[in-house]
Amino acid sequence: QDQGLTSSHLAYVIYTSGSTGSPKGVEIERKGLRNLISWYVAEYQFNDEDFFLIISSIGFDLTQKNLFAPLVTGGCLVVFSQNYYNPELILSEIKKNNVTVINCAPSVFYPLIESSTSIQYQPLQTLRWVLFGGEPINSSIFLPWFEHDSCCINIVNMYGPTECTDIATRHSHSRKSNGFHIGRQIDNVLLYVLNTAHQLSSINASGELHIGGVGLARGYLNRPELTAEKFIANPFYDKNDPNSSERLYK
Repeated sequence: QDQGLTSSHLAYVIYTSGSTGSPKGVEIERKGLRNLISWYVAEYQFNDEDFFLIISSIGFDLTQKNLFAPLVTGGCLVVFSQNYYNPELILSEIKKNNVTVINCAPSVFYPLIESSTSIQYQPLQTLRWVLFGGEPINSSIFLPWFEHDSCCINIVNMYGPTECTDIATRHSHSRKSNGFHIGRQIDNVLLYVLNTAHQLSSINASGELHIGGVGLARGYLNRPELTAEKFIANPFYDKNDPNSSERLYK
């Protein structure tokens, strides 16, 4: 039944504290979620043979794209049912279900690497994609597995605040990559590095990242002053460009 919903209606509200320790509800619209899932599935060519293991909290914004991706591709969703973190049980789950995709914070994945080092990383061999987000990657822990002969994995570093529908940028890592960085924007996302006057920063000059595009949140639930502080007017807004946005997340 048609409920009169549009792309500008809310898809969900997720509470996040970021670095402040003070939770606030982020209002994400349906068009942002649609853009994220469409990009995610196409970018990594997920299909009906992929098995997604969920080891992140259901309330974490990183999780939601991994709930929807297998549903729209015919893949399989594998939910780790234990109430506590146990690397051995997770490795067993990966092997038992032939898991091909894991998306989690790097620090969640490191124990899986360390627990399988002595057996030549065999429990990780079914993995096709490991997608990291939420914190910087410690390459000293990660690289020995990546450089092992048995490793055929695709590693992606993803960056994005909850206020921009989880993912704003991504970088696919390879043996030729020079470290881990946040990479470039995903589809229909705008990135600007601005100075304190909200002008574009010069190359090699310091600046602050501002994010725009269709993934931008509506704002903070019942927090108009905080919304106005963090979501500023876009000085580069072009009404003739369908991918432009009137606001930027600061």
